[in-house]
Amino acid sequence: MAESKKTEYRAPAVSKALDIIEFLCVQDEPITKKEIAEALGKTVNEIFRMLEELKRRNYVVHDEKSGKYWLSLKLYQIANHHRPIERLTRACSVYLKKLAQEIQQSCHVTVFDNNKMLVIAQSFSHT
Repeated sequence: MAESKKTEYRAPAVSKALDIIEFLCVQDEPITKKEIAEALGKTVNEIFRMLEELKRRNYVVHDEKSGKYWLSLKLYQIANHHRPIERLTRACSVYLKKLAQEIQQSCHVTVFDNNKMLVIAQSFSHT
């Protein structure tokens, strides 16, 4: 999960926290601190400090009884407050529909994201 490119400026604590978040988001079940540390190649102490801060900030949930962690819904809440795709599709929808009708072809709006093209809006010509 960690970025393999060398960067001029580093923030190891931020990287560790993001590694944990990215790792937890692909887990189907809650997971222990030891399992997280092993998967990320970190010490349990390094992971503990990061998990405590992520827990304090409500990014992760910790079950005291089982000792397992999982992501909270905070990232979902953040994503729903930041809606650049929604703003873009709202701004282009009238023009996209008009273009599709005018040229009698389906039209798509795409964005380049993480070295891939992602279709975010489409309009069909209805011919």
